[in-house]
Amino acid sequence: MEALPAEAEEAFAEGVKIRWLSVVDHFGADGLIVEKVTMNPDGSVTPTGETTQLAADSVLMAVGQHSDLALVGNTPSIIVNKDATLAVDALTLMTGEPGIFAGGDCIGGARTMTAGTGHGKRAAAAIDAYLAGKTYEHPPTPAVVGLEMLHLPDYRNAAQSQQAEVPSGQRVGFEEVTAGLSAQQARYEAGRCLSCGNCYECDNCFAACPEQAISRLGRGKGYSVSLDLCSGCAVCAAQCPCHAIEMHPEPQENTAPTGSLGEPVAPAAFTVRA
Repeated sequence: MEALPAEAEEAFAEGVKIRWLSVVDHFGADGLIVEKVTMNPDGSVTPTGETTQLAADSVLMAVGQHSDLALVGNTPSIIVNKDATLAVDALTLMTGEPGIFAGGDCIGGARTMTAGTGHGKRAAAAIDAYLAGKTYEHPPTPAVVGLEMLHLPDYRNAAQSQQAEVPSGQRVGFEEVTAGLSAQQARYEAGRCLSCGNCYECDNCFAACPEQAISRLGRGKGYSVSLDLCSGCAVCAAQCPCHAIEMHPEPQENTAPTGSLGEPVAPAAFTVRA
């Protein structure tokens, strides 16, 4: 079975012993026999014939689950992979049959609720384009904004909330061992978000612009920038706490404009992330 590193650490803390690369070969009155396997580069396993007998007073069967693909069983153009998942286009999530899309557990991957939600959003956009007779084009993915790119002089450090846990020696059965977060802690955690790379309308750029080139468009609509008024000073970008504004030099023409002291003025092109 698969396990995240954190899940394995929690199992070790509770005294669980893991037999790596082993599969159950036989169950019997004397316990069970496990066989050692080797891992192949593609993730499959190969039996080795090397077995070990283990004593057991209880055995919990943890059988895997697969999506029910009977609905598409009679559609030759839809390819079913050897791991019982459907083959789809990586961009549109459309199967080999035009107009049929798939996502979530039936195409594999992380198999989490978050991944399934993302598949649904991407498939919805692709379906909308398909019904309109268009080709879906995924918008360019912006570069990741790291902590070192943020400007946070007015923000204090806020430590992460810790969930209360039942001590490992007191854990019995399959009861929950983490208490989760209270409503107050959940609101606090939401407030820790730095909105990295995404504008949340803090008005810093609006207040800092010396040329009044930035205008509010209304709550939830962001800002507009007048390039006729903008001098390219980049004060707005320097004041933006979440790096939602990036400045890029515009291509220089044969004759660059000059300022009041005769120095060349470099116009700037804005990139504003919503």
